[in-house]
Amino acid sequence: MKRGTVYICHPYAGDPEGNRQKVLLICKDFVRCGLLPIAPQVYLPQFIDEETQRDVALEMCLRLLTLCDVVAICGEKVRTAGMTTEIALALRLEIPAGILTDKAISDILAGRTGVAKEIGS
Repeated sequence: MKRGTVYICHPYAGDPEGNRQKVLLICKDFVRCGLLPIAPQVYLPQFIDEETQRDVALEMCLRLLTLCDVVAICGEKVRTAGMTTEIALALRLEIPAGILTDKAISDILAGRTGVAKEIGS
């Protein structure tokens, strides 16, 4: 069964602009697969300062996550504190989660499409 709304669990801090660009490409692939990506890394920096409002940003991320059908955990090794908190909430709420592997992310960044379809199925 195809799920509709996918929360993008991806690092932001460390390289905000680089991570935002990666998330935009990942979101485009989810859209191509007929899914609605929810990506706080793209949305929240428009009005939240990550450095000075980290607690507010994380609270908003967690609220957005509760609205989603599935969580896409981006990457196999990198787990920031925020990602760990998001994953823990998804588990507690029994929201299904899938890992978008490093290879899959590399494929998406290289322009190969449809890679994200497995997460939402």
